[in-house]
Parts: sequence; structure tokens; C-alpha cells
Amino acid sequence: MIFADSPHGKQIAVISGIVIVVGLLFWYNTQYQPYYYGEGVMGQSAGEPSMMRDAMVEDSYDISTKSATNEKYAMMPTIAPSPDSGSVAVDVPATERLVIKNGSMSILVDNVAVAVGQIKQFAIEKGGFVVTSEIDTYDNDPTGSVEIRIPSTVFDTNLGTVRVLGEVQSERTDGQDVTEEYVDLQARLDNLKASETQFLSIMKQAVKIEDILAVQRELTNVRGQIESMEGRMKYLKESAAFSSLTVYLSTNPEQLPVLDNGNTWKPLATVKDALRGLQDLGKKIVDVFIWVAVYIPLWIVLILVIWMVRRWYRKTQQ
Repeated sequence: MIFADSPHGKQIAVISGIVIVVGLLFWYNTQYQPYYYGEGVMGQSAGEPSMMRDAMVEDSYDISTKSATNEKYAMMPTIAPSPDSGSVAVDVPATERLVIKNGSMSILVDNVAVAVGQIKQFAIEKGGFVVTSEIDTYDNDPTGSVEIRIPSTVFDTNLGTVRVLGEVQSERTDGQDVTEEYVDLQARLDNLKASETQFLSIMKQAVKIEDILAVQRELTNVRGQIESMEGRMKYLKESAAFSSLTVYLSTNPEQLPVLDNGNTWKPLATVKDALRGLQDLGKKIVDVFIWVAVYIPLWIVLILVIWMVRRWYRKTQQ
């Protein structure tokens, strides 16, 4: 061994190897994320931005508690707290309700590529568009997935067009009524716009520099809230106007995810998912060993350089 002449040479070599392998694993993990089949489609991700933006709205716009005694803040308006989402009375006709519809299917087909192309064409013909599309031919059993958005008015009546592409193994559809959230956002938006008008009026009356800067800060904050709410409302309207459909395709039923509403226990489906996960883990372990093998020449060069540096250092000490 190269480090045989050093009492700690073997330990250094082992530690270096471990560090290199761990670094490779970390890099590989960040570059090649595993492909998971999620149950939720577009509607599931809507919750997080809503919570974040709602948290922003709950902040008070009062300058500070000192404004009652501080003369320079006496002119600043106090914005009334917006109503809680639970207290807003929503009286909207059924035809005007905003419902985000999502669907997902696992279909066994004879030709994955052809089926993906047909689904894309179906989306375009119905006035929709393709969000994502993927075909994996890594194994002998090709798999694919495609996510499309089509007008909600034709969503329910046209699912049969997709079903006839093959044998449906599992299917899930759901809807999320966001009418109440939309009405609540509209009420808060009206409140913020009224506050913006007040701040603009105060800005015209302000004389002192510190007053102008204070109003400007509050005005910037209010406008940021307005933009966030308008963006959220636009997202809700567009999501309700176009329903999302995700289709998983394969020539092997074992490669397809099991889609259900999560209320039933299916042990065979759990075993199937576990075996698929074990298979994916085995592939990644083999991939790591391949990377290590490919970089063996580099490891040898690094070890030689370390050995030469250590040898030179010992000679200089003698």
C-alpha cells in the first residue's frame, strides 16, 4: 500500500475514501431526484401559498402603539382588521362557485409513447394545454406520465376519452371549493385598496421628511399585500377554469401507482409500492458504484499526490 510506511496511512486512506463516497452520494441525490407519484395534482399545492399570504394579511397596519402620543404619527390611518375567512357569508349561485377539479389515472397501455401523444392531442383539441410530459424507457417495461389542463366545463364529460386508451388500473378525481376563500380575499383586497387611497392622501399632506418616509413604508407594505392577494385570486380563478388531469402509463401493471382517496387500506398496494421503492433504491446503489468506478483513476491520482507530498514533507524534516 502507498501509506504502508506511515503509522496512520491506512486510517487516512479509509477516511478519505469515506468522505469521497459520501460526497458522491450527496451530489447524486441533489442532481437526480427520485420520481414519485403524488396523489394530489394541482389543487394540493394551493394551500401553502394561501397560508403564507393569509398570514401576511393578518398583520396590522398600525404604525406603532406610540402613534397615539407621537405627533408625527398622529395623521396615520388605522386600518380595520379584515374579516376572518370563517366569518364571511358566501352567497354565490352554484353556477358561479369556484371549484378546482383534479383527476389522476393509472392506465395499462400497449405503447406508452403513442398513448402520451394521444393525450397531448386530446388536451389541445379541448382547448387546454400540456403541463408536463415524461417517458422513461430505462427498463424493459417503459413508463410515462403526462399532466394536462383542460377547461373545467368539459372535464367530467371527456374523461372517457382518456379511459379508452387502455385498461384503467386505478383512478381518482376530487374537487376543492375555493369560493369562500376567493370572496374573503376580495373583501380584504377592497379594504387594502381603501387604505392605499388613505395613505396617498396623507402623502400629499405630509411636510416633514420623517413623515413622508413613514407613510412611504406603509404604502409599500400595503401595495405588496395587494399584489399578493391579486396574484392569489388570479391563481384561484385560473385553476378553477382549467382542471388538471395526470395520467400514469405503463406496459407493466406493476410499474403503475395505485391511486385511491386514502380512506381504504390496501395491503397489496402497499407491498407493491414497497417493492417499487426497493427496486429504485437498488438502482441508485448500483449507480453510485458505477460513479465510483468511473472516478477510480482520479482517486489514484489524488492518492499518489498525497503520498508524494507526505514523502517530501518527511524528507524535509530529516
